[in-house]
Amino acid sequence: MSFTKVIFEYYSIFICFSVIYSNIIQQNTYRRRFINIYTSEFVVGVVGGLGPETSAKFYAKVTAEVFKRTGKQPNIVIDSVPISVAELGVINGAPSEKVYSLLESSVNRLSEIPTDLIVIPCNTVHIYFERLQKTTKTPILNIIDQTAITAKGQGIGKIGIIATTMTVASGLYKKSFQKVGIIPATPSDEDQKRITDTVIKILGGITSESDIKFLSDVAGKFADEGADGVVLGCTDLQLLVNKHDKIKVIDSMESLADATVGRIMQAYNISRNSGSSI
Repeated sequence: MSFTKVIFEYYSIFICFSVIYSNIIQQNTYRRRFINIYTSEFVVGVVGGLGPETSAKFYAKVTAEVFKRTGKQPNIVIDSVPISVAELGVINGAPSEKVYSLLESSVNRLSEIPTDLIVIPCNTVHIYFERLQKTTKTPILNIIDQTAITAKGQGIGKIGIIATTMTVASGLYKKSFQKVGIIPATPSDEDQKRITDTVIKILGGITSESDIKFLSDVAGKFADEGADGVVLGCTDLQLLVNKHDKIKVIDSMESLADATVGRIMQAYNISRNSGSSI
């Protein structure tokens, strides 16, 4: 092989890598320019799709509240997790690495945008919360801790937990409530099974009036047992019931939304005082 041909081949390889590197730089530059031009400085990332209707309601509530307070919509990016029916087994108490992998990918995508805060409007998958937080420097709001803070703020001393089997079995709510001085209570095994079945029906869009009555009856049982509050420890439950005549209802989706609005407003006030925009 001649010296000229060798030089030509090395030069061709160099040009090829230069083009690839240039494309990578252009993509990253475009992404940064997109964020700088079309979004505010404070960006909220939502791990959505768990389920979709609740994700949409969460987005609508946060957006409406921030707009009411500031006159502008917040910047919210929703990454809908492509979860399948088969992977919903985690609701019944079966931890899944496949589900974790989907969540981790979503958190990573939101972190790369970049976002300033990540929220996951689903209680059950908070069994992976610590692992997910370790994968990103972006803070993730903990829906269970925020809900416990809400319940404490409403003066609740004993609270019943209505959530999926996995959420109840994990003990996450029990731990968070005890941390703020609230006594937790759980349903009977029979009621617990039907609660989980009801959540699955909500996700499948096949609920009925009997499901609403059942959830109301469970709340009533907690009231009869001396609880002064009940937590909807699954964000999808608020689609069926969000109030009760005999007992206070704490909606975990509402608690997370309120906490998210609080973080956005904190950033807004800091930026306004410094003369910049969020």
